Amino acid sequence: MSNRYIVRFGSNRNVAEFTVHDGKDHQRSTQVVVKSDRGMEWGEVLGPSSDRARKIMGHRESRGRILRKASDDDFRHLDDVRRRKGSSSKGATN
Repeated sequence: MSNRYIVRFGSNRNVAEFTVHDGKDHQRSTQVVVKSDRGMEWGEVLGPSSDRARKIMGHRESRGRILRKASDDDFRHLDDVRRRKGSSSKGATN
């Protein structure tokens, strides 16, 4: 079991290392809620972290931590946010 994972997160789909402190194992493609330097964000576990992965990403420091596996409430909240975001962009003009 790893306590560090590579996670794709946020609306920009950044990739970084996150730690987990609850002792739970997270499989590839698990949807998670993370705490990054920007606050709470949605993420997807890409896999356990390794020295090689950190070297490829060019940094060693963890970006934040995995708070939990995404729950049904988290999925509903994400759907609401996406719906609001979609409806607000329809009114925009250039």
